[in-house]
Amino acid sequence: MAPLVLTCAKARPGLWGDTRRTELAALLALMVLASQAIFGGWLSEPVAEHLLYIPLIFLVWVCLRFELPVVTLATALFSASVIAGTSAGLGRSDPRPCSRRCSTSRCS
Repeated sequence: MAPLVLTCAKARPGLWGDTRRTELAALLALMVLASQAIFGGWLSEPVAEHLLYIPLIFLVWVCLRFELPVVTLATALFSASVIAGTSAGLGRSDPRPCSRRCSTSRCS
């Protein structure tokens, strides 16, 4: 939280008055949707395993197109999705031992 607070503490004129508001809204919505689908348990574990790095595409997108406060916000949203899924015991980052989550031979 500290990086987000520190980067947003200094007011920057024109940061949100940009014509890229629609792009930013779409980017953040897609990133949160992908993160929740993968780390929030919306997809089965074998499917989520293959899509594990999809949210990183959105982080690269935001790094290339937006200023530091927006990049920090996107990173915080992505981290919050992963932490919330892990805390709830859902998704790819389930902390339980693999033998309790699945019965495939690769887990033993």
